[in-house]
Amino acid sequence: MTEINSSKAAESTIDQLARKSRQLHALLKMCYGDAGESFRNLNDTLQDDHAWACSDLAEEIRDLAESL
Repeated sequence: MTEINSSKAAESTIDQLARKSRQLHALLKMCYGDAGESFRNLNDTLQDDHAWACSDLAEEIRDLAESL
């Protein structure tokens, strides 16, 4: 389970969920439609790193949601 950053104490859990879900949404929008073509032209390492970042954000969102 990902440890939730305690330095974000001033930011409520709901605000963190909203921020992280917006970030994940923006990252995923790059994977399909018109932007998806450019994404698929990236090298494999960049595509893997992008998927890894999305996975990490999704895990953080899950952990925050479970803490409510």
